[in-house]
Amino acid sequence: MQKGQISLEFIIAIVVALVVFGSISVVATSMIEMQKASSVRQQLDSVGNGLAAIISTSAVLDDADTALVSYSIPKIAVPGEKELQACNISIDNETGTITLSYSAGMNAVVEKAFVNPSGMAITPESATCGGILIITKS
Repeated sequence: MQKGQISLEFIIAIVVALVVFGSISVVATSMIEMQKASSVRQQLDSVGNGLAAIISTSAVLDDADTALVSYSIPKIAVPGEKELQACNISIDNETGTITLSYSAGMNAVVEKAFVNPSGMAITPESATCGGILIITKS
């Protein structure tokens, strides 16, 4: 081998090292994205449970002449984002279903069932995380 000449084995070793490091990087990025999606789904699930509980327990106000329940819907904390994020919430009084979704960079959807209290009006039917849900006796 002459001075300044690179051997074929050395070139192959460098290529293999680059492929291995690239593969590890792809796996790590994939794991971070899976963790992020899991965190968002878990928070949507928690927000949905809170909404279902507040709607279902408002049935105790059925004996009152007038009633007003105001619930501040929390925003979700997305890993890697500096600010809390809003999500979309759809409340279907007919079926007693709450659908929560977050679609910025991922598609996370959670559905929750609730007991629809009779004689109570829930507004708005389409809300966002960070908004206010109002339940009134109608």
